Amino acid sequence: MKVRFCFLTVVALMAIFFLTACRDAVIPMETDTADPAQTTATPTVITDTADPAQATTTPAVSEETTEGSGREKTTTDNHVHAYTSWETVSAPDCTHTGGARRTCTICGNVQTKTTDALGHDYGGTLTCSRCGETRGDSVGLAFEKNTGGTYTLKGRGTCEDADIVIPATYQGIAVTEIGDFAFSGNGKPKNVSMTSVYIPDGVTRIGNEVFFNCRNLKSVRLPETLTYMGASQFSYCDALKEITLPESLTDVDVTAVNGVPRVNIKDFGQIFKLRFSGTNIDAPGFFCGCQVYINGEHITSVTIPANVQTVSRYIFSVTSAFKEIVVPPTVTRIEQYAFRGSTLQSLTVPFLGERATNQSNLGYFFAASDLYGNNEFTNCNGRWIPKSLKTLTFTGDVFPGVSGCTMLKKVILTSTALEEIKGGSSTNSNDKGAFEGCTALTTVVLPEGLRVIGEWAFAQCSALKTVNLPEGITSIGNYAFRNCEALKEITFPHSLTSVGHGVFQNLYYSVTVTYRGTEEEWNALVPLDTAQYITVKYQPD
Repeated sequence: MKVRFCFLTVVALMAIFFLTACRDAVIPMETDTADPAQTTATPTVITDTADPAQATTTPAVSEETTEGSGREKTTTDNHVHAYTSWETVSAPDCTHTGGARRTCTICGNVQTKTTDALGHDYGGTLTCSRCGETRGDSVGLAFEKNTGGTYTLKGRGTCEDADIVIPATYQGIAVTEIGDFAFSGNGKPKNVSMTSVYIPDGVTRIGNEVFFNCRNLKSVRLPETLTYMGASQFSYCDALKEITLPESLTDVDVTAVNGVPRVNIKDFGQIFKLRFSGTNIDAPGFFCGCQVYINGEHITSVTIPANVQTVSRYIFSVTSAFKEIVVPPTVTRIEQYAFRGSTLQSLTVPFLGERATNQSNLGYFFAASDLYGNNEFTNCNGRWIPKSLKTLTFTGDVFPGVSGCTMLKKVILTSTALEEIKGGSSTNSNDKGAFEGCTALTTVVLPEGLRVIGEWAFAQCSALKTVNLPEGITSIGNYAFRNCEALKEITFPHSLTSVGHGVFQNLYYSVTVTYRGTEEEWNALVPLDTAQYITVKYQPD
């Protein structure tokens, strides 16, 4: 009995073994995945089939790119697909999706995918630039009647539009204002998702923070009738890349367009017509965080129009938009801190201070303290001047000097009425020569008509290489070029009648002077302590 039981057991085990072997011998169906256990859902709709007409959804596949092949290779269990580039089958438009396909060059396998609809592009107008569709006024916006009988837009109301068109009239009466916070994104998801706003002509006033925190806002059309715009209109509008200011604008809060990457204007004259509100001594400049374009051209150099008399502290301060500013002699007043926090490289001015009759120094135009906590500014006479400022052109008749301004490399004096380069004092350390201590200064251009170079005028200008002394100069003061270590050659005009002591002190034979007179005249003119350590060449007129 036991033998029979064992025999049946052996037969059963052999049968199980045989069935298992047959199952494993079955050839698997061809798939397009390298490891089914690692397959994940594909984020885009891509179908994969040998027959496009019978396309089915493809599991995820492992991918590798052959460098320089221009083809994407996809590995399956059986071979590596070598796909062509995606070919557009149907292009998307504003409201319809599109499609694309690519084919394996080995087996003919086809993948297809869907491309998103483009959406309308109104670009601050009422007509889509892609399809020509004209949008109508938004419905459901909230309005409030003003005491003057017109309407103010107060907010979104029940409107669901992402592209807002504000109507020119409400209930047959003109809409003239947009109220404070009307579309503010704070705590209002529908406003955050808003993508464009069209403001019609007829609106004259836009309140404070109307578009604050509208992070998806891409375009805002400002009306040609706008006269006032309030504070922080576009703060945190991350998607807004540009705004165009209408010429009608006369009054603005100084922060109105802060942070908009591109501000378009017709000409710079319209900016000087603006009256700024919401200002204080620490307020940012009007163009803080902006770059300026005039008729499509990027502007980094500005010449102030001749009809402008006052330069406001809120136009050029705290901005990196401008590299060169030219203030013409017709300007009679420059407000304090006019260029505070700027990144100027070149500045032309007719005076250093508020007015020509009330001059102080170059630092007047800049910050009184280091508000920025970085290395972009240098302390000059108690003012923080940008290290980027390398060239100063002075067009006035009286030059108070730039002593201690260690960032300047070149100074140009242009007025033929300028007669004297201010001197310093040997007994009062606070009374310095015009250029004393300008250690980066390499070039000074002096005007015809100059008569006097004062004591210590260029002392400690250790980088000074070039200075012209025009014919007509009659006097050079004591220690005028003391410690000008880089100065190797200089020409003294024949017009000189007085040369001070120690003019080239501590230079010790490093300077060659070309004198436009005779040796006898030189010996009678120049003190021994000035002449003894220099080389002189005589070139009589």
